[in-house]
Amino acid sequence: MLTVTTDTTLITSAGQGIWVTPDVAGAGIRISGITGTFTHGEHVFASQILSWVGITDSVLDDLLDGSNGAISEYNLGSGIGPLPLTITHLAQFVDVPTSLGSVTFSSVSGVTFQATPGLPPSAPQPTAAPVLVSPAAILALICGLAGFGLYQLRGSRT
Repeated sequence: MLTVTTDTTLITSAGQGIWVTPDVAGAGIRISGITGTFTHGEHVFASQILSWVGITDSVLDDLLDGSNGAISEYNLGSGIGPLPLTITHLAQFVDVPTSLGSVTFSSVSGVTFQATPGLPPSAPQPTAAPVLVSPAAILALICGLAGFGLYQLRGSRT
């Protein structure tokens, strides 16, 4: 599994229906349950013209591309998938430096692409502020309602 977490407001158009995330330092890689990170920055691109999506290394260039017809309408700005991909490019995924050592993929199968919207782990998570009500505030509310009730009661007798 390859994981790139980015801010969708930073996605840019490279022209002619090609959308690109910024390079992300520490993008994730997981092989057979062992987790590590890429050494170089990685970014994801989507080509609407070719219906391709891929991951590119900032130093080594294009690593892995796959095609799916749904990519023809996709700009990386929202959630999609998982989409099964037909691999179109893998030749340069050779000796890619990671925290696990150099990684080479000579073949892959069952590749899917999925984008999930949400806050990255480093973003502040929204929380509900606790509402504190003092006993004095409750007493004031009760007295106010009682007073208003007496006022209404007296007004209806006249």
